[in-house]
Amino acid sequence: MSSKPGDHTKKYPKGYYRGVGFALGMGIGTAFGLAMDNLAAGIAIGAAIGIALSSGLEKKYNSKS
Repeated sequence: MSSKPGDHTKKYPKGYYRGVGFALGMGIGTAFGLAMDNLAAGIAIGAAIGIALSSGLEKKYNSKS
């Protein structure tokens, strides 16, 4: 196996990272929401963070063919 760490040669379909980031953000947001006793705000914050980070990942890895 000749792939190096950080060598991201596999292409994923458009929106893949966005879905993954959204799901992870919702999970983390739920934990924050429970800790703050405000579940709705925690989920919203987690979703926003997940979408923001996943947009950057999608742009980074899927920008060049």
